[in-house]
Amino acid sequence: MKTRTWHLVQISTLGLAGLLALLVGIARVPALEALLPKSYFQTALVGHVDLFLVVWYVIIPVLFLKNKNLIPEKSECLTFGLMGLGTLGIVISSVFALGQPVMANYVPFIVNPIFVGGFFAFMGGIAVATTEARRNTNKLSPLIKNSISSATLCYLGTTLSLIFIGVKIVFEGEALFSHQSLTRLFWFTGHILQFAHVSFMLLIWAEFLSDLGVSEKELTPLHKLIQQLPIGVFLGLLTVFFRTSEELLTTKLLTDLKSYGIGIPTAIAAAYTLWIMFSAKLRGPGQFRLATLISALALLILGGVIAIAANMQVQTTLIPAHYHAVLTAVGVTFMGYTYALLEKEKIQLPSPRFATLQPYLYGFGTFALAAGMAWAGLHNAPRKTPGISYIQSGDINLILSLYMWGAGVILSVLGGFAYLINVGLSCLRWREKK
Repeated sequence: MKTRTWHLVQISTLGLAGLLALLVGIARVPALEALLPKSYFQTALVGHVDLFLVVWYVIIPVLFLKNKNLIPEKSECLTFGLMGLGTLGIVISSVFALGQPVMANYVPFIVNPIFVGGFFAFMGGIAVATTEARRNTNKLSPLIKNSISSATLCYLGTTLSLIFIGVKIVFEGEALFSHQSLTRLFWFTGHILQFAHVSFMLLIWAEFLSDLGVSEKELTPLHKLIQQLPIGVFLGLLTVFFRTSEELLTTKLLTDLKSYGIGIPTAIAAAYTLWIMFSAKLRGPGQFRLATLISALALLILGGVIAIAANMQVQTTLIPAHYHAVLTAVGVTFMGYTYALLEKEKIQLPSPRFATLQPYLYGFGTFALAAGMAWAGLHNAPRKTPGISYIQSGDINLILSLYMWGAGVILSVLGGFAYLINVGLSCLRWREKK
């Protein structure tokens, strides 16, 4: 299957997610909030989060595995079909507001058969791709083989969590597609999904550092950290057997597994990557690699500071400030990797300099967005709430924080748009491949 087709799908998905993000951002800016109907706010937010943090975040790892020649053509076609069908269900449900939106953490959803069936089809596509990739890693060096096996195991854990919790809900005598059951199903699955995203982010960091002249021996600690991430997935799945589906929503164990199981290895990986960048003589093609690493690390540091310094138990915008920072570190890494894929295909970017500036624009736009969210959260701005009715008269800090937030939204959307232009124009020039 042609790589160009995958790229056209991924930029289309990201473009729609960005448009929905702009609508959501407008709803929180004092001068613009009346432009978006409040009834559509949560539906737009569901579409944005799922198209970006689920669909697009999985397409890039699939391209990573395809680039390593780990997915046979027939399996790739099946993967594409299932993921395409699932994406279509999410798009239709979000754009046309078909059903009630439910703001579950990590994987918000819409209660209707098209959305739920689409999500299950999409996860089936992930299972096909990762299972096939795990069967074909023997051609790689042992270090990279073990890291890719660990990363794909995290995605398989996501699919298993859907099956395990679905079976548990049925055996408990509840309707699988009820509002309450779906909340449990998506909430838990979303936690496991984060391990997979971070695994592939670190894999790409290791590949970029290798491209910049860092030896495999020096990268061994980074790979060892990747190989620890499935432990958290295994422990998370293990809790399913000892808790009722209702208890899964209230147990602190899952949140702690995610926070420490991802947070500690990622913090060590970020510190080690910074040390390598400052101590090694980096060399090699593609300045976008360095721009990507700098932007991702800046976002991770901000997200980490928010998590450590703020009260994350109160339902304010401090919570989305944290995860916007840390999850966009994954996103900017995946954007940079797309440029590396195009480079490997010998597709000339319309503007290599533009490709270097784009990660900074997108990354630091999101940095401003997350910083504005955190500032607003410190002044008790509620999360998942449109409009500005909660602002007290004369609260200049809250007003300024929302304008900073809005400015960050605009910059990050421009950064995303720059990525779409660069990759889109490259796809149009695909015939120039030598």
